[in-house]
Amino acid sequence: MEPRKENQDIKSKNLIISKIMIKAKKLYFYLLLTILLHGCLFFYKYYQTANIQQDNYVGYAKAFKTESFISNISEDDSRLFPGLPLLIYIFNFLTGSENTAGLFLSFLSLLTIFLFSVHFTKNTFYAFWITVFPPIIFEQTSKISTEAITIALFIISYYLIINKKYRFSALLLGFASIVRLISISMFIGLLILLFRRKKYILLVQSSVFYMLFPLFMLVFNFFHWGWGGIFRQITMNQIVGRGTLTPVQLINDILRTISWKQPQILISGMVNIILFFSVFYSCIRYKNDFLNSGDQLLVKVWAILSLILVFSIGPTPFLEEASRYLIVITTPLLLFMFQRLLKHKRLLIGSLILSIFAFI
Repeated sequence: MEPRKENQDIKSKNLIISKIMIKAKKLYFYLLLTILLHGCLFFYKYYQTANIQQDNYVGYAKAFKTESFISNISEDDSRLFPGLPLLIYIFNFLTGSENTAGLFLSFLSLLTIFLFSVHFTKNTFYAFWITVFPPIIFEQTSKISTEAITIALFIISYYLIINKKYRFSALLLGFASIVRLISISMFIGLLILLFRRKKYILLVQSSVFYMLFPLFMLVFNFFHWGWGGIFRQITMNQIVGRGTLTPVQLINDILRTISWKQPQILISGMVNIILFFSVFYSCIRYKNDFLNSGDQLLVKVWAILSLILVFSIGPTPFLEEASRYLIVITTPLLLFMFQRLLKHKRLLIGSLILSIFAFI
């Protein structure tokens, strides 16, 4: 009997090792495929034109090294939030180049999105899919942009919250808020979650941790622009971006693209908006937990507040920028809706093909 038991134990161990090896091979395959595709897109679309950043974050980071910060950035660039340029400035000490530092941060963001998606879903294909669909996420994670790092920070913050690391998540969301203001929506979701769970001391502590980076930005603004420029980024975005009510601007943009015969802009913009609302509607209607027990309240509050922020005051025009503004919500929502979307594998594969061919 003992030899039989030993043989059974050996077989079971070999089976476990075999399963681990298969999972590891899938992980490495999809990880390498993710890196390869994003690398190809970078060299195909951005490297040839030297247009490797969404806005002048590198120039902003370089201005940190000068004696007169204000005189080394343009009026338009003063609308940019300092979070990403600050990271580029710090990582420049490791890379020796602001461009390399910015691209390295985008690469880290891409890895974060992929690896955390694997952690949450245990599905390497879905983790790969979420980095290339919709096409705008494929694009923004292949160059220097706030979209890539904001999505990564959202996902890490969610991970910290569900693991009850509330103060660390608040600190991270505070930094995320000086990268993209929309990050405040997840922090408010965290506060409501703590209030509902009657964790009042943690609520106060988390608020203090969160405020550290926004206060840093206010002090930074005061030092460079005085009391009148304490909210510099918000006021300049209204001036430079000609901020308007998003629903009104969207109607004007649709009429403009029809009048000026710009079908590509109209179709692209509306497809991204429809995709967002489809995923958002599915999220709000979803009655089960998303990726972790008890995460419904957090995810739904974050999604609703993010929707309100994006569709209150937006840029002029909005239709051309809709994909960028919405992707920081759409990608995390696609991750949260994993259980529901996995049932539609043909849809996932079809959308994947369309996403890749969108750049050909």
